[in-house]
Amino acid sequence: MPHTKPLFFRYLGSLFAIFLSVVSWQTRAETPTFILTSIKPLALILQEAYGDLITVDYLLPPQASPHHYSLKPSDLRKLSKADLFVWAGPGLENFLLTVLKNNPADFQIALIEEMEKSHPELLIHLNALTEHTDSDHSHEDQLVDPHIWLNRENAAAIAQLTGMRLEEAGADPGRISMAFNTFEQKLTNLTGTQTTNLNELQLITYHNAYAYLARDLNLTITDIVTPQTDVNPGAKHLVQLKQKAIDHPTCVIVEPQFSSKLVDKIFDQEGTKIIEIDPMAGQSATYTDFFSDTLRKLENCK
Repeated sequence: MPHTKPLFFRYLGSLFAIFLSVVSWQTRAETPTFILTSIKPLALILQEAYGDLITVDYLLPPQASPHHYSLKPSDLRKLSKADLFVWAGPGLENFLLTVLKNNPADFQIALIEEMEKSHPELLIHLNALTEHTDSDHSHEDQLVDPHIWLNRENAAAIAQLTGMRLEEAGADPGRISMAFNTFEQKLTNLTGTQTTNLNELQLITYHNAYAYLARDLNLTITDIVTPQTDVNPGAKHLVQLKQKAIDHPTCVIVEPQFSSKLVDKIFDQEGTKIIEIDPMAGQSATYTDFFSDTLRKLENCK
């Protein structure tokens, strides 16, 4: 009998430890993973795909260009609270390299790097874009076009890669799979007459942002106003663009992140349509809304 009480308390202590570990595991499992993305379109993809399984926020305000952004103290605070950070990669968000280099590998998903391993056929290399434009633009060989979210197949791949990471972190594979399949079906449902009617569109874009969209919708990009957004295009190139628009009436895509004054000045002749598409999805509540809105705006080019 003298050992009964200590044994009882040791047994009770073991049960209590098991109980605490179960409660802790359930709390982690039931708490949605906080995913922070670099830009809003990536957040829209993940929120629409995984809903209440996650909470999502994004760093850059949609009116900002990821090509020329500088992190603020509030951005660093957001990063410190994230369970997982999702970004395209240094080809788009070079400003993130320094702050991310000291984080563990499982803290982030660099999407282009991951897609090069799992979905290389979905990526477009910038040197390939010169084959589809008439001007002699220079690009570094084999740089991947970073605007990966402007394509429905890519949106599905982004969701799939993130879902795999969520499963690794303990999310229910069945719920992840069901959520992903529902999202993928939504993307498929965006096809139809609205997209097939765009097949013959020929476009001039402000910068190299729309190759993935062109692939998705079978559009033709005949030229680009400025291959580098931080460098003004040359006078010779602008004269060529103006003449091209005179000879073959076309549609020009501008973006709210960049001033349209140059485009308005070049393409001031009748027959040229200018439409604004926001690749940062500033006014959209879901990814499918964003893509549908883009389709509607392209319809105005016809």
